[in-house]
Amino acid sequence: MKISLKQILAVGALAVASTSAFADTALPETGNGELVLYVLDTTQNTVYARGLGVNMDNIITTQQITSNGHTVAAQPITGFDLGTIGPDANMNAFLGTIAPSDNVEWAVLGGAYTGITNTLGAMRFATTTTADLSAGTTLSNSNLKGSFVNINGVQTTLNGFIGTGVADDMASTQPNGIYGQTGAGYPTAPAWFGGGLTNAITGLGTTANFYLLATGGGSTGAKAVAYSMYSLTLGTDGTLTMNAPMSTTPIPAAFWLLGSGLAGLVGIGRRKQV
Repeated sequence: MKISLKQILAVGALAVASTSAFADTALPETGNGELVLYVLDTTQNTVYARGLGVNMDNIITTQQITSNGHTVAAQPITGFDLGTIGPDANMNAFLGTIAPSDNVEWAVLGGAYTGITNTLGAMRFATTTTADLSAGTTLSNSNLKGSFVNINGVQTTLNGFIGTGVADDMASTQPNGIYGQTGAGYPTAPAWFGGGLTNAITGLGTTANFYLLATGGGSTGAKAVAYSMYSLTLGTDGTLTMNAPMSTTPIPAAFWLLGSGLAGLVGIGRRKQV
């Protein structure tokens, strides 16, 4: 029986065991959860997962969101760079088990909250997606409170498979680790995020948009806040790279003044020759 990321998240949501803040990956319910990379071979029912050693406060804090206020369009987050994270031994082993015809999906997920609330910035979630949220998001506070909180259950189960007991150590699962029992059955789950947002990206060597979503204040139906972290690429060799948008470097005013001066000198030289 094939599994999907939606099904995995549903299974993870059933995990309710109490886990301390010092578990393998920092859980969203601690108020400062850790980003996690998931790679799924849905053909073989195997999954690789790894904490990335980056917490939500490293991206943007609740206080910073409160200061920014609630805008319609997605705001860019400056000063945060995940950089490039190369594959570890478990990733290399996992890649070695994937057949060319296998279907592979991946996602980067993370969350942070200390209560289920609509308060501006109180609940924060990071996710890859194929959607373009530059003009804003259709997701509401209700979507975040009802669906994204399942990330906590997923990471709780993940921590039981990593087993180092050290938070933010970027440890990962074995190639046939979390949810990877061959032939296991998984329950059917509804759309995990709602609002038409798909977080799983198909295929290695692909690029996904990367956003942070936060509760936007107001009513349950009010729109969530969206922040753009540009995009992530998961290479065929398992390297995860954060891509920044191309920017045009402004030419300093002093350069134009220098150019004007040189042009004037050329003109004077020509008049002397005449």
